Amino acid sequence: MKVVSTRDMRDLDAKTIQAGTPGGVLMERAGTGAFREILSYIERINEKHRTSFNILAGKGNNGGDGYVIARLLFENTDSCVRVLSVCNKDELKGDAKINANYLPKQVEFIIGDRIPDECFGTGNVFIDCLLGTGFSGALRQPYCSIINSVNKSKCSVIAIDIPSGVNADTGSVDDHAICADLTVTLGLPKPGLFLNQGHELSGIVRLVDIGIPDEFADEKESLFNVVFHQDIQSEILRLPKNSHKSTMGKILVIGGSKWYPGAPLLSGLGALRMGGGLVTAAYPESITSLMRMKELSIILTPVNDNNLGYHSNEMIDQYHQLLDQKDIIVLGPGLGREKDTIKLVRCLLSTNKSVILDADALSAIKGHVNLFPRTGTTILTPHQGEMDRIIQASGKIDLLNQSRESQAKTLASEFNVYIILKGSRTVIASPEGEIWINSSGTPALASGGTGDVLTGMIAACCCQFDDVLTALKVAVFIHGLAAELAPNGMRNCIADDLPALIGVALKDVTPFA
Repeated sequence: MKVVSTRDMRDLDAKTIQAGTPGGVLMERAGTGAFREILSYIERINEKHRTSFNILAGKGNNGGDGYVIARLLFENTDSCVRVLSVCNKDELKGDAKINANYLPKQVEFIIGDRIPDECFGTGNVFIDCLLGTGFSGALRQPYCSIINSVNKSKCSVIAIDIPSGVNADTGSVDDHAICADLTVTLGLPKPGLFLNQGHELSGIVRLVDIGIPDEFADEKESLFNVVFHQDIQSEILRLPKNSHKSTMGKILVIGGSKWYPGAPLLSGLGALRMGGGLVTAAYPESITSLMRMKELSIILTPVNDNNLGYHSNEMIDQYHQLLDQKDIIVLGPGLGREKDTIKLVRCLLSTNKSVILDADALSAIKGHVNLFPRTGTTILTPHQGEMDRIIQASGKIDLLNQSRESQAKTLASEFNVYIILKGSRTVIASPEGEIWINSSGTPALASGGTGDVLTGMIAACCCQFDDVLTALKVAVFIHGLAAELAPNGMRNCIADDLPALIGVALKDVTPFA
């Protein structure tokens, strides 16, 4: 999904209205879409934490969206709904005023610069419709006081379009900016949701289509691209009726050691749950007793390691035999960093097979950047610390002070590889210089082993999609969405839970899961 400036977004709204879609229709679409995303989000929250909705309404169209949301919440839920407005209805204009007058009489309408005490108890949810993209500079009263009191509360917060106090173009924030758990952005995504402090305050981000014609959007320059539900849904098509285990991909995961025996199993499960056909996990034979799992569908293949407990270069001949019938190799989960292990990685990179280089296997790059480019497709999946070490190994020290997007783009082009730079708002870079930022994910992924699951998912997707970049976007987005859908919350979710949530995430996105 392309990201456009706020100026371009306003122009798109205006052109759509001029082309025959009334502004009131756009507002109704925005409010209805936001309402649906709000319902989807709160359904995953315990009922006692969502008994009342407090819509914070400003004077402009962002407030107008809030009036539509308030009406729909009243009509479709049993919850208490209040509107907390910074002005009376007579001060409103246009579609915002019309929708304020549409509010049912039972919706309490409170005017003022102070939020009543009853709005802060258990079960209250705040919906921020104060400023939207109209904010720049410094916040004035009464917005400062309102936002401060909301941020100090222990209530869930949902922002519409962008959290109030965040600059929609730059992501810079006022000292009093709203801190949201969910942001529902409208039309096209705003750059400030993904830049600087803006992305820290946006929480989970959802996009609502309000009906901007494609031909209008195509005229606008894309500042960068972000992966949303809509991008993934259009890519995941029906599986062919004659699919079988070989057509769904034959994947070899090479990993595991006496220190990290579970990592290749997590990768293998990630691959299987994402649709991989045949998944083999190859590991040092001497750790066989540690390779415990209830799933029987991963092919466990012990490789003679002379009782070392880790992979060594002496195992290369055994691996050449395993590689022969495989479509893609996952190299690294739980591998360890022994010198002999890194030698093995470098030897395996000489194959023309597609390779995903993850975790400890990334250490092979140090002092050997001449390993790239390879003849086969290569995908690197570093987190930021690993990325910094790759940058240092490449000699491009100046990159350390540049943005994550610049780092990934530069090295992907330099090495002729695909890079997935993991973290909050994961960056996907292609050898051709394309950059995508992922919109899904939560701190639930801040747990050991979640990256191993992602690596397996990437392998399965690479076997299912002809285009590598599409495969990466699908894998990374579904991985993040799986974490968002964890039924027991962020703190309770661990890597072992993620494979079972992959199917839930796929079904959330597409009817062809």
